Amino acid sequence: METNFSQEEKTAVEAYLQESATFISQDQYVAGRLVFWKNAESLPSIRACSFRASDGRLYVPNSDDATFRQVLCEIGSEIKDANQWCSLIEKMSPHFRRAIKGFYPYMKAIEHFWHVPSLQDGVFEAFFDNSTTGRLEKIVMRDGSTLSIEDAGAGVKMSLR
Repeated sequence: METNFSQEEKTAVEAYLQESATFISQDQYVAGRLVFWKNAESLPSIRACSFRASDGRLYVPNSDDATFRQVLCEIGSEIKDANQWCSLIEKMSPHFRRAIKGFYPYMKAIEHFWHVPSLQDGVFEAFFDNSTTGRLEKIVMRDGSTLSIEDAGAGVKMSLR
């Protein structure tokens, strides 16, 4: 696979990870290039990504919620599949989020309105388990440009200590 990224992109991700980064893969969009990385030295393995917008701006979506939201909105109109949305949110999120594709007993807070991830009429909707905060979230993206993240109830908080 061709690795078409700049040293500036790698350096930005390494600053976020606070260690060296190894290239994994990349996706090309009209809005820009999304490059996926992982940390090279420590365990557990941490993944991050860089986004080089078509106008040259550089972002690390994992760095904070505002950047995460901005990059999702920039590429949102190009995503045409619910599974691709889930994958991107999991990889780009500044929190450890996993799409809820099956219902589990600890998810009582959402049992009456939970559903599998869907993309219908330009509206992506899915539930995510945010293990960083210990909350369940409903994430909705309308027409690839309006993102909302709503608290849906208690989940499981993961600690790596």
